[in-house]
Amino acid sequence: MTDDKLDQARQVMRSFEMGDEWFDAIDPEAPEWVREWQGGSIRAYRDADIDWVLEQTDPEVEISQPVEIPDARSYHGHDGMIEALLDWPNQWENFRVEPKRIYSPGDERIMVEAVHRGRSRTMGIDVAAEIVWLFTFRDGRTRRWQMFMTVEDALAAVKDSGS
Repeated sequence: MTDDKLDQARQVMRSFEMGDEWFDAIDPEAPEWVREWQGGSIRAYRDADIDWVLEQTDPEVEISQPVEIPDARSYHGHDGMIEALLDWPNQWENFRVEPKRIYSPGDERIMVEAVHRGRSRTMGIDVAAEIVWLFTFRDGRTRRWQMFMTVEDALAAVKDSGS
């Protein structure tokens, strides 16, 4: 990974507004480890701490965008994590993510329900869509980051994986 890519990732992280609504969205019933991970993520984005993100990411991480999105991609490894951080937000002007609910749907999993908003750079239209992130952990690190268009699809993935 080049220093230039890492600097670009830091810039993307700085552009995210990680206000207190990210803490407020954590389900009160969520286990303590969910709160700790989410708090670390919020601080990392506020500080543009890409090193923390990579330390919390399994070297074999798999990241997948929703299959319903045209040109959906998958990413792999730490280089893939950086690509994913750069790819999705850079497709939009005024990109922002508004969290609705953050909770654990099963062991070693965190689900983030959020509304993604922005103006498409390719189509020139404003878009708002609910996107659900499902993080799966191994040994305390993010092993998979899957993105879905519905909570039902994300919960089906949890069920299909056996937890």
